[in-house]
Amino acid sequence: RFIFSLGYKHEVIIDWLEKQYPQLDKVYAIEATPLGTGGAIQLAGSKAITNNVVVVNGDTLFNIDIKSLYQFYQQQQAACALALKPMTNFLRYGTVTLNENGLINAFKEKQYCDTGLINGGVYLLNRQHFLSLGLPKQFSFEKDYLEAFTNKEKIAGLAMDNYFIDIGIPEDYNKAQQDLHP
Repeated sequence: RFIFSLGYKHEVIIDWLEKQYPQLDKVYAIEATPLGTGGAIQLAGSKAITNNVVVVNGDTLFNIDIKSLYQFYQQQQAACALALKPMTNFLRYGTVTLNENGLINAFKEKQYCDTGLINGGVYLLNRQHFLSLGLPKQFSFEKDYLEAFTNKEKIAGLAMDNYFIDIGIPEDYNKAQQDLHP
């Protein structure tokens, strides 16, 4: 079951999904006003029917092993588990640091790094717990949840060195088109 969190021009996306994937079990969570990444996840989470949900950013492609991430999430008894991408020679992303048990102990701002782990935009989330936190209607999932709750609850990270691309800039969007449609 897929829940699509949509806002601007949602009609275009819904029309495309209905035509391309008519048999797909899908639900739409439509933002009347922008809610930020956290508010969008809350809205979509309110439409979920399971307690554990996979959340995927719409502007990244990350080929993860979902079974491994789920097993890690269960073993950690985490409120949230992130798929992390190892990177080298980068400036565009903030880094994530882990303790020896795989729990995240810090998110660091964007700066040049020789090597590091970045947030790959794929999460396993305990939906009921997340919705019970009383977060505002509009907020940033990354800043106001992940960073703010890092030392308050179990937020874990698992490195996966698989194909990753952030299509948020035109150059990488074009590269993704070439990679996916050779």
